[in-house]
Amino acid sequence: MSVNSDQRGTAAAARRGPRRAAMVAVTALGLSTAATLGPIAATANAAPCGVSAYSAGVTVDTETNAPDFRISIAPTDNARWAQVSGHGHEATVHLWHDVQGCIPCLYHGLADSIYQQIECHVIFGRIDPATGSTFDLESWHAPLATPDVANYVETGCLNNVTGGWKGTGRNLPGGLDQPANSTTA
Repeated sequence: MSVNSDQRGTAAAARRGPRRAAMVAVTALGLSTAATLGPIAATANAAPCGVSAYSAGVTVDTETNAPDFRISIAPTDNARWAQVSGHGHEATVHLWHDVQGCIPCLYHGLADSIYQQIECHVIFGRIDPATGSTFDLESWHAPLATPDVANYVETGCLNNVTGGWKGTGRNLPGGLDQPANSTTA
């Protein structure tokens, strides 16, 4: 069986001609496509993290209160009106997933605290002076044993619950929880 290499080669070359020419030029210059375009493409095409029907984006500040951190959610009108329209739980779950998609290392008590702060902000989302322009969630607030509206009001969405709790586990390698009574060097 013989194959006409001229026809096969011509068709393949026609399909990949411009692409191949560009790769040959980049290779001849000693540059790889990833090295050349990677940082630019990643920056130019990067979508904001955590965008959904309830969030315009999620950001994390790890410098101001290091080693603790603050997560900020830019809520949409859907998030602000969720509790009033009977979709509070749905909004809380969606925002939690938005946060998890951007900050995947939230576990145990720290995860409970962040989830409770999200829930509280959703419940009081229409009270702009209370929640602010963003829903800010801080890693240094201990979770509530009984998260409910009364406790959210009493603690100001967990802002008054800290008590030396170290939610970031800064001294616990590989973990994000550190009990208040633990001793670390």
